[in-house]
Amino acid sequence: MTDTVQPRRADPWTSVRHAFCLLAEKLLRWCVHPRLRARLLSLLGATIGRNVRIYEVQIFNLEQGFGNLQVADDVHIGPRCLLDLLAPLQIGTRSTLSPGVTILTHADPGTSHASRLASHYPARKAAVSIGSDCWLGANATVLAGVRLGDRSVIAAGAVVIDDVPEGEVHAGVPARLVKRLSEAPQQA
Repeated sequence: MTDTVQPRRADPWTSVRHAFCLLAEKLLRWCVHPRLRARLLSLLGATIGRNVRIYEVQIFNLEQGFGNLQVADDVHIGPRCLLDLLAPLQIGTRSTLSPGVTILTHADPGTSHASRLASHYPARKAAVSIGSDCWLGANATVLAGVRLGDRSVIAAGAVVIDDVPEGEVHAGVPARLVKRLSEAPQQA
């Protein structure tokens, strides 16, 4: 789903809610234990599965609160990750986000301050979906609207601008297919 981003309107209750979410996000960074941080996120409205570890991350674009974050069971989100929640962000079971991963759910050249580039590059927001058993390497970036299939591997430093099919390894800027994974033996 892709939506056009509209300029923000000054609704006082929305502003208060947004301010609360920004404060909560700052306080989450002080939380020292990754499992406790995951639990606190679920109390703030995110959907968080079992055995989730979320290290010190920065969560931004909290106009909708934390409800756009859906993390399945057994997920690891490393330190210094940047998670944009303007649109929904889903992370599947047993997936790993290495340190410094950036996930964007919007693109906007400056609509709120009337940038002239907005006429050439309209603002948009779009959900990001990361499948199960995915691994995103350190400092990888996933742009708005991308879907990563199950067992996808994204190399360190890659910039993902298009969907990645199940069981593929992508690397580079922009990320390109470098390998297809063969079926791994099932664990007993």
